[in-house]
Amino acid sequence: MSERLQRVRKTFKYKLKPTPEQERELERVLWQCRRLYNTALE
Repeated sequence: MSERLQRVRKTFKYKLKPTPEQERELERVLWQCRRLYNTALE
C-alpha cells in the first residue's frame, strides 16, 4: 500500500519600489552576479 506524497509549493510575488540609490546598488549587485556566473561557465 504505497501512497505517493503530494507536495504543495507556495510562491509569493512582491513588487519592488526601490529608491534611485537602491536601484543603482541592485544593478551593481546583479552585474557582479552575472560576471561571476559567466566566469564560472568559462
